[in-house]
Amino acid sequence: MSLLGGPDGARPRRRPFGRLPAAVAMTMTVAWAASRAFSGPASGQSGSVFSCLPLPPLRGSTSSLSLRGPFRCAVPLAVATGDAWRLQKSVGVAAHSGGSNEAASAEAITPREALRQELLAAIADFKVVQAKSGGEPKVDFGVKGGELDKKSRAPRNLLADGVFRSISPELEAAAERAVSLAKQIAPLTPNLRPLRGFGTAAGATDCPLHGAWRLLFTTAADATFSKNSTRGAATVSNVVDAAAGTVTNCVDFAIPQNGEPAPALESLRVHLTAKAETDDRLVLAFRFIKARITRIFGLSLGRRRLTLTLPVPGPLLTRIISFFTRQTPPQPFFQVLYLDDTLRIHETGQGNLFVQEKFTLA
Repeated sequence: MSLLGGPDGARPRRRPFGRLPAAVAMTMTVAWAASRAFSGPASGQSGSVFSCLPLPPLRGSTSSLSLRGPFRCAVPLAVATGDAWRLQKSVGVAAHSGGSNEAASAEAITPREALRQELLAAIADFKVVQAKSGGEPKVDFGVKGGELDKKSRAPRNLLADGVFRSISPELEAAAERAVSLAKQIAPLTPNLRPLRGFGTAAGATDCPLHGAWRLLFTTAADATFSKNSTRGAATVSNVVDAAAGTVTNCVDFAIPQNGEPAPALESLRVHLTAKAETDDRLVLAFRFIKARITRIFGLSLGRRRLTLTLPVPGPLLTRIISFFTRQTPPQPFFQVLYLDDTLRIHETGQGNLFVQEKFTLA
């Protein structure tokens, strides 16, 4: 063996690429990786852009690369040249994710989401037609005011009773479309057990119905308030406490913006207890009403407010009627037709439809 490393008297065999500067090796590797990344793997090969073909063995000093045999580029490049690794990695990521944005934008929405958007658009259209027709139907308290049915004393259905049609055929058509879409989306509800955990200690976290809900659309006369009526315009919401097993219907009357005095009745809170009869039906029992007033006997209370707690006359009147007719009155309830994280649709025992959106109480 000679001092040169070959057989005695023989010249040492030169290895191809035996000694390359690190910069040259890095350039070759990056160029190869880029061509692999943009051309993609051949049939039957691995899809990784970091799988390299065998390179000739390289020997180098502290300023060169030392790579031998078939290898995965990731480890040698990460150790030897950080810049090359970062560039090669960026090329690979670009190759894999180049069309992801286009694919995401082209992805079709689900049938449920499509119907959901269509329903909300129909409700918005209903409100536009309603505004052009003169606003909400004129409904006042009681039977005389058109709120309750004369025979059953139940809230009237403004669509079934032809109230929307009496305002304009366009308003009736807009209401019918909203109701139709609400019925169509009902079978697609993501919550098949919307009353899960209702009335239990875990109801606040387990029950999907728990929370505050603002009215978007309804056919119920008792939840319809208009500036054209004596009771005035108001916003209507509903608070469900699934842990306590209670439901509170909230009516907040509009405050005039033109300098007129505040309405005598500022707000109503109708308190009910509730029980889950099935996975989607909630049976209700009216308990009492809290009325917040700004005037008493015609005298203004200034900035002060007085809250009155009143019994609900409905149950007492129903008991008297049932005593003389010998018939058990139907118990009020509502059926949850559809419920997701922010949208709720339910139908009452009288067939009135409600569409509500979830909101956070102040």
